[in-house]
Amino acid sequence: NLLHARSLCLAGISHIIQDMVPTAIAVPLAALISLPALTAFYAIKARLIARNVGERTFAFPQKALLQFHGILIVSPLLPLLALLREFDILTVIAISVLGVLCFMVAIRAILFGPIAGVHEAGFVWHGTVILFSDVESFSAVDPFTLIVRAHSGRSHTIVSNDYAVMQAIRASLESFGKPLQ
Repeated sequence: NLLHARSLCLAGISHIIQDMVPTAIAVPLAALISLPALTAFYAIKARLIARNVGERTFAFPQKALLQFHGILIVSPLLPLLALLREFDILTVIAISVLGVLCFMVAIRAILFGPIAGVHEAGFVWHGTVILFSDVESFSAVDPFTLIVRAHSGRSHTIVSNDYAVMQAIRASLESFGKPLQ
């Protein structure tokens, strides 16, 4: 009886897949395949960043990781849902991309959270590394906002409602002789 129920379930899924446009199958499958690749990429990147910036001198407070673990578990279900339900192609693409983006946000928070902070050679802010040697200048918009300008001309806006975090970043930039403008 159980075997018959399973075969009916599989027959129902195979009918859905046969009726779908090949693109509507390829997009969710590509999204699902990309998740382990994204995990490996960000794990390697986090390890390289931790090695290159040196010892952490001030740790930034971490976000609640439980919510990111939940997103990490639920986000692969979105491309799977797009594969199993009969949606139009644009909806399939939107749902699949949303699943990948949610997964990226969660995996970055989980992997970069433990290394976020001020280090010997720079600081790590939400997965972005700003090396002190690359900083041309910085300015304080208000006590909770800094704009850091790199020699390349690129600007990084750092906003935190934690005054201690902003003071640690500002003090570290000043200790490396970076001018406040």
